[in-house]
Amino acid sequence: MTPETHPRIVMDPGICGGRPTVAGTRMRVSDILEALASGVTEAELLADFPYVSAEDVRACLRFAAAISNRWTWIDETAGTLGEDFARAALDRPGPDSYERPDLSFD
Repeated sequence: MTPETHPRIVMDPGICGGRPTVAGTRMRVSDILEALASGVTEAELLADFPYVSAEDVRACLRFAAAISNRWTWIDETAGTLGEDFARAALDRPGPDSYERPDLSFD
């Protein structure tokens, strides 16, 4: 995934911690996707956030579709961020690893 394939979506470490955002805004892609998933209509979203366009919303959907295949994203990003990043992303533990039976909060 490159800026050429998703020009309306940027990942800048200085903006929202590097999370994908709509270019020129601090509107995270995840915010738009979560709003749509919760039943907010595109018209409501555009009315509430006039700096976001209908094309931006579609770009967020295209971006989400593109990264839903994690392996492809890792393959494409590895060349930019380095093999160590790709290996770390693939080896990252899932939610099950956060369970610590040796800890108790009682």
